Amino acid sequence: MLSVGYTMGSYTESQFMKGDTMVPIEKTKSRFEELMYYFGFPTACIVFALLATMSTPAGLTYSGKMALAVFTCALILWVSESVLPT
Repeated sequence: MLSVGYTMGSYTESQFMKGDTMVPIEKTKSRFEELMYYFGFPTACIVFALLATMSTPAGLTYSGKMALAVFTCALILWVSESVLPT
């Protein structure tokens, strides 16, 4: 049995060779990544509400302001990894 371990960023991954297949072992998240996971969704909602309720700046349409709010909300959710794909 061959054991290979390496560290990449805050993830630690070990793999074991079983026959011809590599079997990954669980990855651990840092404290910062855990906080981003739990506070990402509320932060995205608050930022969306702030952008949606602010007055429309000169040179920007209402639709443009709402698109900016949705984009910013989606960006926060993506970076914080709060919403996991199923």
